[in-house]
This record gives sequence, C-alpha cells and structure tokens, in this order.
Amino acid sequence: MKKDVIYIDVEDDITAIIEKIKLSTAGIVALVPPRRLGVLQSIVNLKLLKRAAEESNNKLVLITSDKPLMALTAGLAIPVARNLQSRPEIIPATEDTDDTTEVIEGELPPVAGATAAEAVAPAKTEQPAATPKKPSKKFKVPNFNNFRKKALIIGGALVFLVAFLVWAIVYAPKGTVVIKAETDKADLKFAASVNGEASKTDAANYVIKPEVRQDKSNLTQTITATGKKEIGEKAKGTITIKNCDDTEAQSLASGSQFTTAGGLVFVSTQSVTVPGFKGSASSCNSNGTGAGTATVPVQASEIGEQYNVAAQKYSIPGISNWDATGSAMSGGTKKEVTVVTQADVDKAKQQLLEKSNDDIKKKLAEQFDTKTARVITESFTAQAGDVASQPGVDQEASQATVTIPMTYTLLGIRNDDLSAVLSADAEKKIDSKESQRVYDNGYSAVKLTITDKPSATKLQLQLETSSRIGPNINTQQLAQQVSGKRYGEIEAMVTKLPGVKNVETHFSPFWVTKAPKAEKITIKLEVADGS
Repeated sequence: MKKDVIYIDVEDDITAIIEKIKLSTAGIVALVPPRRLGVLQSIVNLKLLKRAAEESNNKLVLITSDKPLMALTAGLAIPVARNLQSRPEIIPATEDTDDTTEVIEGELPPVAGATAAEAVAPAKTEQPAATPKKPSKKFKVPNFNNFRKKALIIGGALVFLVAFLVWAIVYAPKGTVVIKAETDKADLKFAASVNGEASKTDAANYVIKPEVRQDKSNLTQTITATGKKEIGEKAKGTITIKNCDDTEAQSLASGSQFTTAGGLVFVSTQSVTVPGFKGSASSCNSNGTGAGTATVPVQASEIGEQYNVAAQKYSIPGISNWDATGSAMSGGTKKEVTVVTQADVDKAKQQLLEKSNDDIKKKLAEQFDTKTARVITESFTAQAGDVASQPGVDQEASQATVTIPMTYTLLGIRNDDLSAVLSADAEKKIDSKESQRVYDNGYSAVKLTITDKPSATKLQLQLETSSRIGPNINTQQLAQQVSGKRYGEIEAMVTKLPGVKNVETHFSPFWVTKAPKAEKITIKLEVADGS
C-alpha cells in the first residue's frame, strides 16, 4: 500500500491540514508536525483530522514523540510512530513517551493491529516533495479564548457578589417576635351543622361545608334456590257453539268458561258472536236445522296433561239451550322445578349487609389529607340500592346471583373551616374587643359529637373545647415600632405592654443583628405557660 508523508508547517491551520489529507490517495497518510504545534493540541481538531482521513479512505498516522499530543491520540485510537522507521501503535493513556523528537526518512512499518491489506511493506526511502521549512521565531499570539473565559468568569463572579449582597441586605433579613401573654380560659360548647349541599362554610352561622368521599360498588352473592313450582303448558283446542235458544245473535266475551262432564274447565281466548237460529225451535233442537253456529279458540284453565281430552260435549254456565262441542284438546304438560324465592333473596341480602365495612371505611379515610382536614369516622354511611336477582324471583334455577348496589360515604372537615367556626364562637366570649383578643380558639382539643345524621352528607354536631382570651396587641403597629431595634431593645419595649409575660426575638440569617423592615417582621401571640 502506498503512503504519503505530509510535513505540517507551523503556520498551517486545521483547514489546510485537512485539505492535504483529502488530496492524498496513497492509502496511508503520515503527518509529521512540528513540536508543540498549537493546532494539534485540541482533541476536537484531532477528531476532524481522523474523520477527514476516513472519508478519503486513508489511514492516518502521526509521527511524533510529543507527550501531550500522544496523550490526546490515546483516547481517539489514532496510531502514533516515534519516527518514520518505527512501528505505528495506538498509545494507551498511561503510555510513558520519550520527549525526544526524531524523524528519519523511510517507509512506515505496518500499524499494530492493522489488517494484512493495510500493512505497509518495506520499500525504498521516499524523499518529501519539499524540505520542510524551519519554523521561524515569532511573537506568541495571545489566546483570546482564554482571555474571554477569564473575563466571563470574573464578570459572573462580580454579578453574583452584587446579587448576593442585595439579597443579604434587602431581601434575606427576617425577624420573628414571639409574645407570650397571660390569658383567661373561656369554655366553648355549641351546635354546628355539616351540610354537603352548602356552597361554602359560613363560620358566623356555624355552617360547615364538608369534604365528601364516596365509593360506589356492588355486593354480590351466589345463592342456592330452594323454591318448588309446577310449570307446564295449557292444553288448547276449539269449541263450536250452536244457538237454538235465541233468534237474535248473542256474544260471548273472551274468558267465557266451557266445562266437560268430568269438571275440567276450558276458557275462550277471544270473544265470539253466535248468530240467532232460523226456522223452528223444535227443529233446531232436534236436529240443529237453522241453528246459529260459531267456533271459538279455547285453552285449559290450568296446566297439565289431564286437560288433553278427546272431542266431547261442553256445558256453558248460564246458557242451557246452546250446544257446545269441543275438538280434541292437546299440548297440556306439567312438571315440578326448582325456582328462586323471595325468601332466598331476602336471606342473601341480610348476609351481604351484615358484612364488615371496615375495609371500605379505611379506604375512604385514606383519601383525605390529614394535614389539612379532620376525618369524622362516625359519619360513615352505607346506603343500599334495589336488590336484584339473576335469575329473578319465581324463575326456574338451581342457583342465582343476588346483587346490591352500595354507596359508601365518609365526611371530613377542613382544619381551616373548623378553626374559623371555633374562632367565631370564641369571639363572642370577649367582653371588650379593644382590649382583648383570642389567643387560642381551642382547635387542638376540640371534641366533636354527632347529635343527628339527616342524610349521608349532612350532620348535626356539638363542638366542645376551651379557648384562651388575652390582651389585644396591635401586631402591625408593633412591627413598625420594633423595626431597626436590637434584641435587647425589642424585649425591653415589648415586656412593658399589659399582660405580656415573656418575649422571644429571633433574626435570620445569622448575620442580621437588627430588626428588618416592618413587612419582614412576624409577630406571634402565644399563651404563656401556666396562664
């Protein structure tokens, strides 16, 4: 395979070197760079050279003993030879290289790990087309990229420092003044309503809109049918009526009865009009001459094979001079089968409703955020819908499935709403709102008792707790007064206020020694221990 030795001039940029590689058709391109050539001290540029060689179907080899350059080629798998007579190798990152530069003209030995087709056979020494120019000494060009990076880093640091100082002086400082005052106990005991249909909580009128959690599911149970029933078909046929009693046409309504000599009853399934007889009554009665005749379909009054009778005469209750003759009756059947009874369904319903609802109640309770709401476990309700059986009651079956649609409901009260109602009642215990205020509305110890449960989403409650009433301190005005003061000054000033037993002052961050602006100060009113 041919090889092409390219000597890189110190003035060549990466574009020029790439162009030389692409113009080579030798198969192997040996680059001989000057020592410490800046353009090859970039891993990006080396990647560009390797790609250019691959795109032009050339094998790239660097002829150098420059340790920094060899270290860069290690990660790119670019073969390196110390001189033109050395065997090219892919240098590992830990390879210790000789710092001496030696370039001897001649053929390149094969690259370690190369295929036989890529191996370079020894040949006559080739001289470069032109003797490389000796790099001329020039002034070092400043690296403006490094200068720009340093400038950006310094500028960014200055901006951060200014921003930090503004934050630390203007925004970060915060102050908290905790005032513990002597208070009096005021017992609270009042009724409140929980109404799931309310648009919102009305604390003044003791109406609380609850949080509602529901689960709709079906209870099912398979039962064994215990009922017995006779089922079958009714025998059917026709009866022909002859009228020898009346010259006028007569009508029989649907459901008219016809009785055999043995007492079996058949009923007509439709109404029929029997014409009047013509001629003499005696002739009609003796041989049927001139009789009015009509035929009507009938069926047995009950199921059973006993109604499958032969053609015979029938009597018509209430009519004596009419002749009724029936055809043979057929189709009557009867058998006893097992059916579902109402008692079977009621028993299954009772068993289903007696099942424990603890799992459902727990599931609903877990849907509440206990950090923001209080679950009223006693509000749990289980409402049953209409019971269904498949097959239905009185239907033939050995087994049936009973289903009850259920709606489970659990109510909760938001902490803010409960606290607002307690505060509303505690406010009524204050004698003078100018000199007193509520310090503790008793929320943490409140006891809720359900007195009535009108529906799944409505409750009547009794709330019972103890509140604490203390001196009315204008916190906004006080924040203005303590702004800019130190710990000792604040505590000395606040402890002089009526009813104040103790004061605690806290500043943050740690470098803050004076109270910040009033809007950055939080004043908390608490009940003093033992009051």
